[in-house]
Amino acid sequence: GRRFWAGSQCPKAPKYGYTYKEPLWIGVFSCVGAEVLILLIWVVYKYLREIPIRRMRHGEPSGFTTGTASAAAAVSSEKIAAKEKPADVESKTSKASSDDTGSESALLVKGFKNDFLGWIGFTSVLLVSVGWIVWIGFWIGDYYGTLGEADSLAHYDSGLLDETIIPIWLFALVWLIVCCIFQRRIRNFFRIECLPSEGAYVQIERELNEMKVSSVSSKIVAYTKRIEDGFSKLTRSNFHVKTCRIERTPHTNLRYFNYMCTRYVLNEDTRQFLPYKFDLGVVNSQLRRHADGLTSEEASSRFELIGPNFISVYVPNFAVAFVLEMSQFFYLYQIMVMWIYFYWNYFILGVVDISIILLSALVKVFVSVRSELRIKRMAEHSEPCDIRRDGKWQTLSTIDLVPGDVFKITAGMHVPCDAAVLGGNIVADESSLTGEPLPIRKFPIRNDQGVFDQHGASKINTLFSGTMASQALPTTAADGSVSEATGLCLHTGTQTDKGQLIQDILFPQAISFIFDEQLRLVFCILVLYAIIVF
Repeated sequence: GRRFWAGSQCPKAPKYGYTYKEPLWIGVFSCVGAEVLILLIWVVYKYLREIPIRRMRHGEPSGFTTGTASAAAAVSSEKIAAKEKPADVESKTSKASSDDTGSESALLVKGFKNDFLGWIGFTSVLLVSVGWIVWIGFWIGDYYGTLGEADSLAHYDSGLLDETIIPIWLFALVWLIVCCIFQRRIRNFFRIECLPSEGAYVQIERELNEMKVSSVSSKIVAYTKRIEDGFSKLTRSNFHVKTCRIERTPHTNLRYFNYMCTRYVLNEDTRQFLPYKFDLGVVNSQLRRHADGLTSEEASSRFELIGPNFISVYVPNFAVAFVLEMSQFFYLYQIMVMWIYFYWNYFILGVVDISIILLSALVKVFVSVRSELRIKRMAEHSEPCDIRRDGKWQTLSTIDLVPGDVFKITAGMHVPCDAAVLGGNIVADESSLTGEPLPIRKFPIRNDQGVFDQHGASKINTLFSGTMASQALPTTAADGSVSEATGLCLHTGTQTDKGQLIQDILFPQAISFIFDEQLRLVFCILVLYAIIVF
Protein backbone atom coordinates (compact mmCIF):
# COMPACT_ATOMS: atom_id res chain seq x y z
CA GLY A 1 0.00 0.00 0.00
CA ARG A 2 0.85 3.67 -0.14
CA ARG A 3 3.03 4.90 2.70
CA PHE A 4 2.80 8.36 4.30
CA TRP A 5 5.77 9.79 6.14
CA ALA A 6 5.07 11.78 9.22
CA GLY A 7 4.58 15.41 8.34
CA SER A 8 4.56 14.84 4.60
CA GLN A 9 1.03 16.17 4.34
CA CYS A 10 1.51 19.13 6.75
CA PRO A 11 0.65 22.42 5.12
CA LYS A 12 3.28 25.17 4.85
CA ALA A 13 3.28 27.82 7.52
CA PRO A 14 1.40 30.88 6.29
CA LYS A 15 3.49 33.94 5.37
CA TYR A 16 2.10 36.90 7.23
CA GLY A 17 2.45 40.48 6.08
CA TYR A 18 0.99 43.92 6.57
CA THR A 19 -1.87 45.27 4.55
CA TYR A 20 -0.78 48.75 5.69
CA LYS A 21 -4.43 49.49 6.33
CA GLU A 22 -4.01 48.75 10.00
CA PRO A 23 -4.76 51.76 12.23
CA LEU A 24 -1.16 51.72 13.45
CA TRP A 25 0.31 52.14 9.97
CA ILE A 26 -2.34 54.64 8.92
CA GLY A 27 -1.33 56.80 11.87
CA VAL A 28 2.37 56.51 11.03
CA PHE A 29 1.89 57.33 7.35
CA SER A 30 -0.31 60.27 8.29
CA CYS A 31 2.43 61.71 10.55
CA VAL A 32 5.16 61.19 7.94
CA GLY A 33 2.98 62.65 5.19
CA ALA A 34 2.15 65.67 7.34
CA GLU A 35 5.84 66.28 8.03
CA VAL A 36 6.74 66.04 4.34
CA LEU A 37 3.89 68.42 3.48
CA ILE A 38 4.99 70.92 6.15
CA LEU A 39 8.58 70.86 4.86
CA LEU A 40 7.50 71.29 1.24
CA ILE A 41 5.20 74.20 2.08
CA TRP A 42 7.96 75.85 4.11
CA VAL A 43 10.60 75.44 1.38
CA VAL A 44 8.34 77.05 -1.22
CA TYR A 45 7.24 79.81 1.18
CA LYS A 46 10.84 80.51 2.24
CA TYR A 47 11.99 80.60 -1.39
CA LEU A 48 9.36 83.19 -2.32
CA ARG A 49 10.01 85.34 0.76
CA GLU A 50 13.77 85.38 0.13
CA ILE A 51 13.63 86.40 -3.54
CA PRO A 52 14.54 90.05 -2.70
CA ILE A 53 17.66 89.13 -0.71
CA ARG A 54 18.82 86.78 -3.47
CA ARG A 55 18.34 89.52 -6.07
CA MET A 56 20.29 91.95 -3.94
CA ARG A 57 23.09 89.42 -3.60
CA HIS A 58 23.33 89.23 -7.39
CA GLY A 59 23.04 92.99 -7.84
CA GLU A 60 19.53 92.97 -9.30
CA PRO A 61 16.73 95.44 -8.37
CA SER A 62 14.96 94.15 -5.28
CA GLY A 63 12.68 96.74 -3.73
CA PHE A 64 14.54 96.57 -0.40
CA THR A 65 15.42 99.89 1.23
CA THR A 66 18.80 99.94 2.96
CA GLY A 67 18.98 103.37 4.53
CA THR A 68 22.10 105.35 3.69
CA ALA A 69 23.81 102.42 1.98
CA SER A 70 23.07 101.02 -1.43
CA ALA A 71 21.64 97.55 -1.87
CA ALA A 72 24.92 96.13 -3.17
CA ALA A 73 26.85 97.64 -0.27
CA ALA A 74 24.38 96.25 2.24
CA VAL A 75 24.64 92.74 0.89
CA SER A 76 28.42 92.93 0.75
CA SER A 77 28.36 93.69 4.46
CA GLU A 78 27.62 90.04 5.09
CA LYS A 79 31.38 89.41 5.03
CA ILE A 80 33.20 91.18 7.83
CA ALA A 81 36.96 91.30 7.53
CA ALA A 82 38.89 91.48 10.77
CA LYS A 83 41.08 94.39 9.62
CA GLU A 84 38.42 96.59 7.96
CA LYS A 85 37.97 100.14 9.30
CA PRO A 86 34.60 101.88 9.56
CA ALA A 87 33.91 105.58 9.50
CA ASP A 88 34.21 107.95 12.45
CA VAL A 89 31.25 107.79 14.77
CA GLU A 90 32.16 110.07 17.65
CA SER A 91 34.32 113.14 18.20
CA LYS A 92 37.30 114.34 16.19
CA THR A 93 39.74 113.09 18.82
CA SER A 94 38.24 109.61 19.08
CA LYS A 95 38.20 107.50 15.94
CA ALA A 96 36.31 104.23 15.92
CA SER A 97 38.05 101.45 14.09
CA SER A 98 37.54 97.74 13.86
CA ASP A 99 39.09 95.59 16.48
CA ASP A 100 41.81 93.12 15.66
CA THR A 101 40.57 90.46 18.00
CA GLY A 102 39.20 87.19 16.74
CA SER A 103 40.01 85.27 13.66
CA GLU A 104 42.00 86.78 10.82
CA SER A 105 39.64 85.14 8.34
CA ALA A 106 36.44 86.86 7.29
CA LEU A 107 33.21 86.25 9.15
CA LEU A 108 30.18 85.41 7.05
CA VAL A 109 27.19 87.14 8.65
CA LYS A 110 23.59 86.57 7.59
CA GLY A 111 20.49 88.17 9.04
CA PHE A 112 17.27 86.30 9.87
CA LYS A 113 13.75 87.09 11.02
CA ASN A 114 11.30 84.85 12.81
CA ASP A 115 8.23 83.57 11.00
CA PHE A 116 5.18 81.77 12.36
CA LEU A 117 5.25 79.10 9.64
CA GLY A 118 8.92 78.56 10.36
CA TRP A 119 8.15 78.04 14.03
CA ILE A 120 5.63 75.36 13.05
CA GLY A 121 8.18 73.67 10.79
CA PHE A 122 10.91 73.70 13.44
CA THR A 123 8.53 72.31 16.07
CA SER A 124 7.53 69.52 13.67
CA VAL A 125 11.19 68.54 13.21
CA LEU A 126 11.64 68.31 16.99
CA LEU A 127 8.49 66.19 17.34
CA VAL A 128 9.55 63.87 14.52
CA SER A 129 13.02 63.44 16.08
CA VAL A 130 11.45 62.38 19.36
CA GLY A 131 8.87 60.32 17.48
CA TRP A 132 11.53 58.14 15.83
CA ILE A 133 12.94 57.16 19.23
CA VAL A 134 9.46 56.48 20.62
CA TRP A 135 8.58 54.45 17.52
CA ILE A 136 11.63 52.20 17.93
CA GLY A 137 10.88 51.75 21.61
CA PHE A 138 7.30 50.89 20.72
CA TRP A 139 8.35 47.94 18.53
CA ILE A 140 10.95 46.72 20.99
CA GLY A 141 8.30 46.83 23.67
CA ASP A 142 6.14 44.66 21.41
CA TYR A 143 9.05 42.20 21.11
CA TYR A 144 9.21 41.81 24.89
CA GLY A 145 5.43 41.72 25.27
CA THR A 146 5.22 44.86 27.40
CA LEU A 147 2.41 46.23 25.20
CA GLY A 148 0.42 43.01 25.16
CA GLU A 149 1.33 39.62 23.76
CA ALA A 150 4.86 39.34 22.34
CA ASP A 151 5.11 40.02 18.57
CA SER A 152 1.39 40.72 18.39
CA LEU A 153 1.88 43.78 16.15
CA ALA A 154 3.87 41.62 13.70
CA HIS A 155 1.22 38.87 13.59
CA TYR A 156 3.35 36.78 15.96
CA ASP A 157 5.99 36.43 13.24
CA SER A 158 9.52 37.17 14.46
CA GLY A 159 10.81 37.35 10.88
CA LEU A 160 8.26 39.98 10.00
CA LEU A 161 9.25 41.87 13.14
CA ASP A 162 12.89 41.84 11.96
CA GLU A 163 11.83 43.18 8.58
CA THR A 164 9.95 45.94 10.36
CA ILE A 165 12.30 47.16 13.04
CA ILE A 166 15.56 47.20 11.04
CA PRO A 167 14.28 49.67 8.37
CA ILE A 168 12.74 51.81 11.11
CA TRP A 169 16.08 51.88 12.94
CA LEU A 170 17.96 52.83 9.75
CA PHE A 171 15.53 55.64 8.90
CA ALA A 172 15.79 56.97 12.46
CA LEU A 173 19.60 56.81 12.33
CA VAL A 174 19.77 58.72 9.05
CA TRP A 175 17.35 61.35 10.38
CA LEU A 176 19.45 61.88 13.52
CA ILE A 177 22.70 62.02 11.52
CA VAL A 178 21.28 64.74 9.27
CA CYS A 179 20.01 66.66 12.31
CA CYS A 180 23.44 66.41 14.00
CA ILE A 181 25.30 67.60 10.89
CA PHE A 182 23.06 70.66 10.49
CA GLN A 183 22.10 71.19 14.13
CA ARG A 184 23.56 74.74 14.25
CA ARG A 185 21.76 75.72 11.04
CA ILE A 186 18.36 74.06 11.48
CA ARG A 187 16.82 76.85 13.52
CA ASN A 188 17.79 79.52 10.98
CA PHE A 189 16.60 77.32 8.13
CA PHE A 190 13.14 77.86 9.59
CA ARG A 191 13.63 81.65 9.63
CA ILE A 192 13.48 84.15 6.77
CA GLU A 193 16.85 85.47 5.62
CA CYS A 194 17.23 89.24 5.39
CA LEU A 195 19.93 91.89 5.65
CA PRO A 196 22.04 91.59 8.81
CA SER A 197 21.24 95.23 9.60
CA GLU A 198 17.49 94.51 9.50
CA GLY A 199 17.23 91.08 11.13
CA ALA A 200 16.37 90.01 14.63
CA TYR A 201 19.16 87.40 14.61
CA VAL A 202 22.48 87.01 12.85
CA GLN A 203 24.11 83.74 11.87
CA ILE A 204 27.89 84.02 12.01
CA GLU A 205 30.06 81.52 10.18
CA ARG A 206 33.81 81.35 10.78
CA GLU A 207 35.98 78.90 8.89
CA LEU A 208 37.87 76.51 11.15
CA ASN A 209 41.57 76.48 10.32
CA GLU A 210 42.87 73.22 11.70
CA MET A 211 46.45 73.23 12.95
CA LYS A 212 48.35 70.01 12.20
CA VAL A 213 50.86 68.92 14.82
CA SER A 214 52.22 66.23 12.48
CA SER A 215 51.07 64.53 9.33
CA VAL A 216 51.21 61.04 7.89
CA SER A 217 52.75 60.57 4.43
CA SER A 218 50.32 57.88 3.34
CA LYS A 219 48.35 57.94 0.10
CA ILE A 220 45.41 56.12 1.68
CA VAL A 221 45.23 58.57 4.59
CA ALA A 222 45.57 61.49 2.17
CA TYR A 223 42.76 60.09 0.04
CA THR A 224 40.43 59.72 3.02
CA LYS A 225 41.35 63.28 4.03
CA ARG A 226 40.30 64.52 0.58
CA ILE A 227 37.02 62.65 0.97
CA GLU A 228 36.44 64.28 4.35
CA ASP A 229 37.32 67.73 2.97
CA GLY A 230 34.85 67.21 0.13
CA PHE A 231 32.13 66.18 2.56
CA SER A 232 32.93 69.16 4.82
CA LYS A 233 32.75 71.53 1.87
CA LEU A 234 29.45 70.03 0.76
CA THR A 235 27.84 70.29 4.21
CA ARG A 236 29.88 73.34 5.35
CA SER A 237 30.74 71.45 8.51
CA ASN A 238 34.22 73.02 8.46
CA PHE A 239 32.64 76.28 9.65
CA HIS A 240 31.87 77.23 13.22
CA VAL A 241 28.28 78.48 13.21
CA LYS A 242 26.83 80.68 15.92
CA THR A 243 23.47 82.44 16.06
CA CYS A 244 23.32 85.67 18.05
CA ARG A 245 20.34 87.81 18.97
CA ILE A 246 20.53 91.44 17.87
CA GLU A 247 20.01 93.85 20.77
CA ARG A 248 19.82 97.63 21.13
CA THR A 249 21.73 100.00 23.37
CA PRO A 250 19.53 101.80 25.93
CA HIS A 251 20.40 105.42 25.09
CA THR A 252 21.53 105.72 21.47
CA ASN A 253 19.42 102.77 20.29
CA LEU A 254 22.33 101.24 18.37
CA ARG A 255 21.92 97.68 17.11
CA TYR A 256 24.59 95.22 18.24
CA PHE A 257 25.32 91.59 19.01
CA ASN A 258 27.92 89.84 21.12
CA TYR A 259 30.15 87.25 19.45
CA MET A 260 33.10 85.54 21.12
CA CYS A 261 32.72 87.90 24.10
CA THR A 262 33.12 90.94 21.80
CA ARG A 263 30.46 93.52 20.97
CA TYR A 264 29.78 94.13 17.27
CA VAL A 265 27.93 97.41 16.68
CA LEU A 266 26.08 98.40 13.50
CA ASN A 267 27.80 101.29 11.71
CA GLU A 268 24.96 103.25 10.11
CA ASP A 269 27.24 104.58 7.36
CA THR A 270 28.60 101.26 6.10
CA ARG A 271 25.68 99.11 7.35
CA GLN A 272 28.19 96.72 8.85
CA PHE A 273 28.52 95.19 12.30
CA LEU A 274 32.04 95.82 13.57
CA PRO A 275 33.88 95.82 16.90
CA TYR A 276 35.10 99.30 17.82
CA LYS A 277 38.44 100.49 19.09
CA PHE A 278 39.23 104.06 20.12
CA ASP A 279 42.45 105.65 18.91
CA LEU A 280 43.72 107.75 21.82
CA GLY A 281 46.99 108.63 20.11
CA VAL A 282 50.23 107.11 18.92
CA VAL A 283 52.75 109.33 20.73
CA ASN A 284 53.16 110.04 24.44
CA SER A 285 52.07 113.69 24.24
CA GLN A 286 48.76 112.69 22.64
CA LEU A 287 48.06 110.27 25.50
CA ARG A 288 48.97 112.96 28.01
CA ARG A 289 46.18 115.16 26.66
CA HIS A 290 43.65 112.73 28.17
CA ALA A 291 44.97 113.21 31.72
CA ASP A 292 41.79 115.05 32.78
CA GLY A 293 39.61 112.05 31.92
CA LEU A 294 36.27 112.02 30.13
CA THR A 295 32.94 113.68 30.55
CA SER A 296 29.94 111.58 31.50
CA GLU A 297 28.49 111.96 27.98
CA GLU A 298 31.70 110.81 26.32
CA ALA A 299 31.98 107.85 28.67
CA SER A 300 28.34 106.86 28.07
CA SER A 301 28.78 107.05 24.29
CA ARG A 302 31.91 104.89 24.37
CA PHE A 303 30.34 102.46 26.80
CA GLU A 304 27.53 101.74 24.35
CA LEU A 305 29.98 101.24 21.47
CA ILE A 306 32.34 98.77 23.15
CA GLY A 307 30.25 97.46 26.03
CA PRO A 308 31.18 96.97 29.68
CA ASN A 309 34.72 96.18 30.79
CA PHE A 310 33.54 92.70 31.62
CA ILE A 311 34.05 89.41 29.79
CA SER A 312 30.80 87.55 30.28
CA VAL A 313 31.32 83.77 30.28
CA TYR A 314 28.18 81.68 29.96
CA VAL A 315 28.31 78.47 32.00
CA PRO A 316 25.15 76.34 31.80
CA ASN A 317 23.93 74.59 34.92
CA PHE A 318 24.67 70.89 35.29
CA ALA A 319 21.32 69.70 33.91
CA VAL A 320 21.52 71.88 30.77
CA ALA A 321 25.18 70.95 30.23
CA PHE A 322 24.29 67.25 30.48
CA VAL A 323 21.48 67.59 27.92
CA LEU A 324 23.82 69.46 25.53
CA GLU A 325 26.46 66.76 25.96
CA MET A 326 24.01 63.94 25.29
CA SER A 327 22.75 65.71 22.15
CA GLN A 328 26.12 65.22 20.45
CA PHE A 329 26.36 62.65 17.67
CA PHE A 330 28.64 60.27 19.62
CA TYR A 331 26.13 59.73 22.41
CA LEU A 332 23.10 59.63 20.11
CA TYR A 333 24.77 56.98 17.97
CA GLN A 334 25.65 54.91 21.05
CA ILE A 335 22.06 55.07 22.25
CA MET A 336 20.82 54.01 18.82
CA VAL A 337 23.16 51.01 18.91
CA MET A 338 21.78 50.08 22.33
CA TRP A 339 18.29 49.74 20.79
CA ILE A 340 19.66 46.89 18.67
CA TYR A 341 21.18 45.30 21.75
CA PHE A 342 17.80 45.38 23.46
CA TYR A 343 16.05 43.98 20.41
CA TRP A 344 18.43 41.05 20.08
CA ASN A 345 17.74 40.14 23.69
CA TYR A 346 21.08 41.45 25.03
CA PHE A 347 19.14 43.34 27.65
CA ILE A 348 21.66 43.09 30.50
CA LEU A 349 24.57 44.01 28.22
CA GLY A 350 22.60 46.97 26.88
CA VAL A 351 21.84 48.23 30.39
CA VAL A 352 25.52 47.96 31.36
CA ASP A 353 26.68 49.80 28.23
CA ILE A 354 24.12 52.58 28.68
CA SER A 355 25.21 52.94 32.31
CA ILE A 356 28.83 53.32 31.17
CA ILE A 357 27.82 55.88 28.54
CA LEU A 358 25.82 57.93 31.04
CA LEU A 359 28.58 57.72 33.66
CA SER A 360 31.25 58.91 31.22
CA ALA A 361 28.99 61.78 30.13
CA LEU A 362 28.35 62.76 33.75
CA VAL A 363 32.08 62.77 34.56
CA LYS A 364 32.90 64.82 31.45
CA VAL A 365 30.15 67.35 32.18
CA PHE A 366 31.23 67.66 35.83
CA VAL A 367 34.87 68.32 34.90
CA SER A 368 34.03 70.77 32.09
CA VAL A 369 31.51 72.76 34.16
CA ARG A 370 33.96 73.04 37.04
CA SER A 371 36.71 74.26 34.67
CA GLU A 372 34.39 76.77 33.02
CA LEU A 373 33.37 78.12 36.42
CA ARG A 374 37.03 78.77 37.24
CA ILE A 375 37.44 80.63 33.95
CA LYS A 376 34.24 82.56 34.69
CA ARG A 377 35.56 83.71 38.08
CA MET A 378 38.80 84.87 36.47
CA ALA A 379 37.12 86.63 33.54
CA GLU A 380 34.31 88.34 35.45
CA HIS A 381 36.39 89.86 38.25
CA SER A 382 35.36 93.39 39.21
CA GLU A 383 36.02 95.76 42.11
CA PRO A 384 35.39 99.41 43.09
CA CYS A 385 37.59 101.94 41.35
CA ASP A 386 38.09 105.72 41.49
CA ILE A 387 37.52 107.10 37.98
CA ARG A 388 37.93 110.74 36.92
CA ARG A 389 34.72 111.94 35.26
CA ASP A 390 33.64 115.55 34.63
CA GLY A 391 36.84 116.83 36.26
CA LYS A 392 36.29 115.06 39.59
CA TRP A 393 36.93 111.63 41.08
CA GLN A 394 33.99 109.25 41.29
CA THR A 395 33.91 105.82 42.90
CA LEU A 396 32.54 103.46 40.28
CA SER A 397 33.10 99.85 39.27
CA THR A 398 35.90 98.63 37.04
CA ILE A 399 33.09 97.41 34.77
CA ASP A 400 32.37 101.08 33.91
CA LEU A 401 35.85 101.78 32.53
CA VAL A 402 36.10 102.77 28.87
CA PRO A 403 39.12 103.79 26.75
CA GLY A 404 40.11 107.34 27.66
CA ASP A 405 39.16 107.05 31.33
CA VAL A 406 41.71 108.04 33.99
CA PHE A 407 41.62 105.94 37.17
CA LYS A 408 43.54 105.68 40.43
CA ILE A 409 45.89 102.76 40.99
CA THR A 410 46.16 101.39 44.54
CA ALA A 411 48.42 98.77 46.09
CA GLY A 412 46.98 95.27 45.81
CA MET A 413 44.67 96.29 43.00
CA HIS A 414 44.07 93.88 40.11
CA VAL A 415 44.62 96.03 37.03
CA PRO A 416 41.20 96.09 35.29
CA CYS A 417 42.38 97.10 31.80
CA ASP A 418 45.43 97.78 29.67
CA ALA A 419 46.56 101.22 30.80
CA ALA A 420 49.34 103.77 30.31
CA VAL A 421 50.91 105.01 33.54
CA LEU A 422 50.33 108.75 33.95
CA GLY A 423 51.81 109.26 37.40
CA GLY A 424 53.05 107.64 40.59
CA ASN A 425 55.60 105.05 41.58
CA ILE A 426 54.17 101.65 40.61
CA VAL A 427 55.50 98.09 40.87
CA ALA A 428 53.47 95.44 39.04
CA ASP A 429 53.35 91.68 39.48
CA GLU A 430 52.84 90.21 36.01
CA SER A 431 53.35 86.56 36.93
CA SER A 432 49.68 85.71 36.37
CA LEU A 433 49.89 86.88 32.75
CA THR A 434 53.47 86.35 31.59
CA GLY A 435 54.90 84.01 34.21
CA GLU A 436 57.57 86.61 35.13
CA PRO A 437 58.51 85.74 38.76
CA LEU A 438 59.91 89.16 39.72
CA PRO A 439 57.86 92.36 40.08
CA ILE A 440 58.44 94.99 37.40
CA ARG A 441 58.65 98.71 38.04
CA LYS A 442 56.47 100.93 35.87
CA PHE A 443 57.27 104.54 34.97
CA PRO A 444 54.94 107.37 33.89
CA ILE A 445 54.97 108.20 30.19
CA ARG A 446 56.87 111.35 29.22
CA ASN A 447 55.26 114.38 27.64
CA ASP A 448 57.23 114.09 24.41
CA GLN A 449 56.88 112.89 20.83
CA GLY A 450 58.06 109.36 21.55
CA VAL A 451 55.98 106.65 19.91
CA PHE A 452 53.94 104.66 22.42
CA ASP A 453 54.18 100.89 21.86
CA GLN A 454 52.76 98.95 24.78
CA HIS A 455 54.36 95.67 23.68
CA GLY A 456 57.67 97.26 22.72
CA ALA A 457 59.72 100.10 24.17
CA SER A 458 56.73 101.44 26.14
CA LYS A 459 56.18 98.21 28.04
CA ILE A 460 57.73 99.80 31.13
CA ASN A 461 55.03 102.49 30.91
CA THR A 462 52.12 100.05 30.52
CA LEU A 463 50.00 98.17 33.02
CA PHE A 464 48.36 95.04 31.62
CA SER A 465 44.92 93.78 32.50
CA GLY A 466 44.94 90.87 34.95
CA THR A 467 48.22 91.80 36.61
CA MET A 468 48.44 93.15 40.17
CA ALA A 469 49.85 96.45 41.40
CA SER A 470 52.12 95.35 44.25
CA GLN A 471 53.06 98.94 45.03
CA ALA A 472 51.42 102.23 44.10
CA LEU A 473 52.79 105.39 45.71
CA PRO A 474 52.44 109.08 44.81
CA THR A 475 55.54 110.94 43.63
CA THR A 476 56.65 114.50 44.43
CA ALA A 477 58.12 116.65 41.68
CA ALA A 478 60.90 119.22 42.08
CA ASP A 479 58.36 122.04 42.28
CA GLY A 480 56.62 120.30 45.18
CA SER A 481 53.60 119.08 43.19
CA VAL A 482 52.32 115.61 44.11
CA SER A 483 51.43 113.15 41.37
CA GLU A 484 49.08 110.34 42.36
CA ALA A 485 49.38 106.85 40.96
CA THR A 486 47.02 107.04 37.99
CA GLY A 487 46.58 105.28 34.69
CA LEU A 488 44.95 106.01 31.33
CA CYS A 489 42.65 103.23 30.15
CA LEU A 490 43.73 102.11 26.66
CA HIS A 491 41.84 98.85 26.05
CA THR A 492 39.06 96.96 27.82
CA GLY A 493 37.36 93.58 27.53
CA THR A 494 38.64 91.23 24.83
CA GLN A 495 40.86 93.99 23.39
CA THR A 496 43.25 93.53 26.32
CA ASP A 497 45.97 90.89 26.54
CA LYS A 498 44.03 89.15 29.31
CA GLY A 499 40.85 89.25 27.22
CA GLN A 500 42.58 87.71 24.23
CA LEU A 501 44.01 84.98 26.47
CA ILE A 502 40.54 84.17 27.82
CA GLN A 503 39.19 84.24 24.27
CA ASP A 504 41.80 81.68 23.21
CA ILE A 505 40.81 79.46 26.13
CA LEU A 506 37.09 79.66 25.44
CA PHE A 507 37.43 79.33 21.66
CA PRO A 508 40.57 77.23 21.05
CA GLN A 509 41.96 76.48 17.63
CA ALA A 510 41.36 72.96 16.33
CA ILE A 511 44.44 70.74 16.45
CA SER A 512 44.93 67.61 14.35
CA PHE A 513 47.23 64.81 15.55
CA ILE A 514 48.40 61.66 13.77
CA PHE A 515 45.70 59.75 15.65
CA ASP A 516 42.99 61.98 14.14
CA GLU A 517 44.27 61.43 10.60
CA GLN A 518 44.47 57.65 11.04
CA LEU A 519 41.05 57.59 12.68
CA ARG A 520 39.49 58.77 9.43
CA LEU A 521 40.81 55.66 7.67
CA VAL A 522 39.54 53.39 10.45
CA PHE A 523 36.09 54.98 10.24
CA CYS A 524 35.96 54.46 6.45
CA ILE A 525 36.92 50.78 6.88
CA LEU A 526 34.18 50.28 9.48
CA VAL A 527 31.59 51.93 7.23
CA LEU A 528 32.54 49.71 4.29
CA TYR A 529 32.46 46.64 6.53
CA ALA A 530 29.00 47.54 7.83
CA ILE A 531 27.67 48.06 4.29
CA ILE A 532 29.07 44.73 3.06
CA VAL A 533 27.86 42.73 6.06
CA PHE A 534 24.42 44.33 6.01
